[in-house]
Amino acid sequence: MRKNLLIVGIFTLAALITSGCGGGSTTSNVANTKPSKSMTIISGSAGNGLTVSLANADGIVHRGPQDFTMTFFDPTGKAANVTSATLTFHVGPFGSMPEENIKTTFSPTGVPGSFHGKAELMRLGEWEAQVTYDGSAGQGTFTLPIVVK
Repeated sequence: MRKNLLIVGIFTLAALITSGCGGGSTTSNVANTKPSKSMTIISGSAGNGLTVSLANADGIVHRGPQDFTMTFFDPTGKAANVTSATLTFHVGPFGSMPEENIKTTFSPTGVPGSFHGKAELMRLGEWEAQVTYDGSAGQGTFTLPIVVK
């Protein structure tokens, strides 16, 4: 009897762990609306003397679909002249869950150096936000750590 319960428990635990795991690469749709309120998730150096801020409605990256705003600033804190930006959310493989790369294309918000995008992250835990940008302020690629809760 105990052996049967142990086997059922192991299979139940395995099913719960793998049920939230997606896989492979996906591309998120770009929405043209900006979140009504924006709170910073993380800020960091973007290279070329620029700073970037990644934000969403509550400052927490949640599992599921959500809107993001990414804004670039020059060394004086003014909006930087960045004309295009992409962000790939990356998480490595874990156990039976494969590596994931969720590419998000950001569209300009109409405010210099500010972009809006939408992504759906289905796995909890530590991810990397891999950003690529271009404009007269410079071009570059960098990574910021984020946690999906």
